Amino acid sequence: MSERDTRVGRGRARMPFRLAGAGRGVLLVAAPLGVTLWLAATGRLDLYIHPRYIVFTVIMCAIALVALVLGALARGDGHDHGLDDPLGDPLDGGEPVAAPPARGRALRSVLSGASVVVCAALAIALVVVPPTTLTSATAVQRAAAPVAPAAGAAPVDAHASTAGFTLKDWSALLAQTSDPSFYAGRSVDVTGFVVAGARGGSTFSLTRFVVTCCAVDAQPVSVPVLLPGWSDQYAADDWLHITGTFVADPSGGAAPIVLQPDSVTTMHEPDDPYLY
Repeated sequence: MSERDTRVGRGRARMPFRLAGAGRGVLLVAAPLGVTLWLAATGRLDLYIHPRYIVFTVIMCAIALVALVLGALARGDGHDHGLDDPLGDPLDGGEPVAAPPARGRALRSVLSGASVVVCAALAIALVVVPPTTLTSATAVQRAAAPVAPAAGAAPVDAHASTAGFTLKDWSALLAQTSDPSFYAGRSVDVTGFVVAGARGGSTFSLTRFVVTCCAVDAQPVSVPVLLPGWSDQYAADDWLHITGTFVADPSGGAAPIVLQPDSVTTMHEPDDPYLY
């Protein structure tokens, strides 16, 4: 057999493996892009990232997916040209390259196949399994606490309106002042989920997560709620709508100001459980 025939044979033997490898690479990149677009189309992407980044993320994923498809098509065309010219292998510059050992090819095939299976499983799980929000366990791990005032924040204005304050706003306010007179006559209307308090059955923390960029960096914020015997009616992670007022803690606990409820109503988790 001539050297020309040998080079052609090697080029054709290597080509299916390369095309298969390229196909796996396309799948590994396309799967997360497709899942991200699917989550955006079904309105569930905001459970993973801040809403302000959704449009940007969708545009970038769409561009990347189109570029990936075009690149794969161009790569396929390049290989076809290489087969038309047996003496020129597009990846090897026409020079014969020894095929990898059979054991190496087998190991690489196993690893590549495993990566495809894992990627496909994760993609299917994200599409099929309903996404869940962060829970009280995560809040405890990340130490739910009042929001610290920003550096250089203006002093609290005793005459400022607190109408429409969210849990995040009240939490920040509690970090700035614990003067009971400031809270006198101010109505509180908040929603959040239950995180068990550190002082037994009299107090729990009403908590929500604040997302800055994505769920990974979400930080819990909370206000202490004084409700003796609350654990007989509610459990951790129950979502509650509470109205009431802030008062000095009559038990003299660690939190000088607590929310004393006028009404407590159980509710379903909001469509958008995070604060921003």
